[in-house]
Amino acid sequence: MSEVFTNKLLFEHKKNSKQRKTRLDKAVSSLPLNTDIFYVKNIKVLRNKPAGINAFAIYGYHDMQQAAFRRSQGVDNLFHVLHTNVPSVRASDIGERCGIKRFLKSLGITYEIPDERQRIFNIGNMIEEKMIGGGEILLYVDKDGSVLLNGETPFNEYVEQYEILTDKPVSRGRWYMAKVKGKKDVSWLAEDGWVFRHNYGDKEGFIYVIFDNQGRGGVLTGHYDFILLKPSNWDRITAGQDSFPVYTGEENSWVMCDVKTMNSRVFAKICSSSIAVQKPEYDIQTLLYQSALPKGMNVESRAVFAFNKGVQSDAVDPEAFCNKEYAIFPFTERFQHIEEVIEKAYSTLAKQSPVDLDMREMDTQFCNWCDYKDDCMNVLIHMTQADTDAIEERYVRPKQEGVLRELKKCVRLISARTGKELDVEQLTQQLVQQAQQKNNVSAVIER
Repeated sequence: MSEVFTNKLLFEHKKNSKQRKTRLDKAVSSLPLNTDIFYVKNIKVLRNKPAGINAFAIYGYHDMQQAAFRRSQGVDNLFHVLHTNVPSVRASDIGERCGIKRFLKSLGITYEIPDERQRIFNIGNMIEEKMIGGGEILLYVDKDGSVLLNGETPFNEYVEQYEILTDKPVSRGRWYMAKVKGKKDVSWLAEDGWVFRHNYGDKEGFIYVIFDNQGRGGVLTGHYDFILLKPSNWDRITAGQDSFPVYTGEENSWVMCDVKTMNSRVFAKICSSSIAVQKPEYDIQTLLYQSALPKGMNVESRAVFAFNKGVQSDAVDPEAFCNKEYAIFPFTERFQHIEEVIEKAYSTLAKQSPVDLDMREMDTQFCNWCDYKDDCMNVLIHMTQADTDAIEERYVRPKQEGVLRELKKCVRLISARTGKELDVEQLTQQLVQQAQQKNNVSAVIER
């Protein structure tokens, strides 16, 4: 029953995804494919150690014409060139407990995804769309009565095409969700009264640039799912005392959120302890998302919206789907600090070959199910070899001119405010000077 129901859901999801594909203009094919285009909204220095590790976070958005063209060519990685040429780890992978697996991933070693696992990923994408991807948009009605898309862009000329999702009179100075008139698709969260900003198509993302004074290091990249306007009864909801949000109009802080799907066994484990204890990788992932954003966005908290699929990992229980059985797991304690995550990332990205690895970094808990186990065994053999020339080429990081220079070759950074191209090396010098003037306190350049 669950398998047949899941097959139907996946078929509908695939059909809808095809219908929503971006129509490509003929000029799109002229966009450069040898560099990633990224529009910069904010740059934040997170660590400034002239004799040690430095790190800054670039927050912005992709050129979606370039992204659409790449996807039409079968390339779904929005940081494709960056990941191909610069030591890289995704935010969702840096929490991986096995240091050898993290190292192999940072080398760009990947495998073809088997059909049974791809099915699990497809279920995750389908549930994410049901939860937050109904096509709603976030609007703010300011004190003058003007309507702003995402609180930023004037939207008055398009408002007549949309229906604001509220059963109360629209008030000024408040956030609302709206949908296109006549369309039935509304996400679960919008149906339940939540106000949120969906990062549709992974448009917004970040690049953490981590390097030492010799240029060694690499980048962390990622894309958040959505940020949620924290309701006045948030604490009661997360404590299980309330089921639906209450917005009074006084809310001004946001929650960084990620959508996860899990089977009932994992779901029960998290319910019995906490999300940070059972899934520390989710803690790190959402912390990276949150820390990259400028303070002015006021994203103060983090949480996971988790859907309980039922007993099976590769199927969705029909009753759970119809009842929208998702739960909210907040990160109430900070188990991880951003500086610890940066050091962990640098430790992975700066390693040049297996001889730099330490056996103590290995985690053997999931070896039987790990895709990397064959490569891992080869790496373990190489770890003890004194002759580095004998190590297989695929396990040795290619020589580079330094992270900043390689980044400059791979990514066109363009100011979202001025439209001017930014020089990453000059920016780094400017950021370091600002941070030093502020006694190593985080410096921020608003773009």
